[in-house]
Amino acid sequence: MGLKPLSASYDWTLKEGRYETLQVGLTMERQDLYERVEQRVDEMMKRGLYEEVQALLANGYARNLTAMQGIGYKELATCIAGELSYDDAVGQVKQATRRFVKRQLSWFRRDPRVAWYPRTGDGNLPALTFDTILSSVLTLVAGIPVRGLE
Repeated sequence: MGLKPLSASYDWTLKEGRYETLQVGLTMERQDLYERVEQRVDEMMKRGLYEEVQALLANGYARNLTAMQGIGYKELATCIAGELSYDDAVGQVKQATRRFVKRQLSWFRRDPRVAWYPRTGDGNLPALTFDTILSSVLTLVAGIPVRGLE
C-alpha cells in the first residue's frame, strides 16, 4: 500500500471561519527564488551558523537529536564530524533549502484561499500588484465592524 502525502487528508473545502481573512501568496521566477536561497544560505554562514553548530556539538548536543536534523544543522554537523567537506556541506544546505522551498510552494498552491501575486527578481512588488493587494486589504478592512470605540 502506497503512502499518501499529508496534504491528501486535508479538507480544502472552504468553511465559514470565525474571521474573514485575506491570504496573499507572493511568487517569483524559480531561478530568482533559488538565487535568493543561495544568498540566504551564504549569509547564514557568514553570520556564524557553522560556529553555532560547532558550539552545540561541543556542549553535548548529539547529532541524532531531532533539533539537530534541521536544514543546515544536519549537514554542518556531518561536516564537523569530518564526514563531509565544508563546501559540500554548504552545497547540501542549499540543495535541502531549495527542496524545502519547492515543497512549501506545492503545499500552498493547492490552497484555493490563497491569492497569488508575482514579485520581481529583486523581490519587489510591481506597482499594479501592490495596488491590487492594497485594494483587497482596504476592502476587507472596510467591511469589518470596529468594536470598543463607542
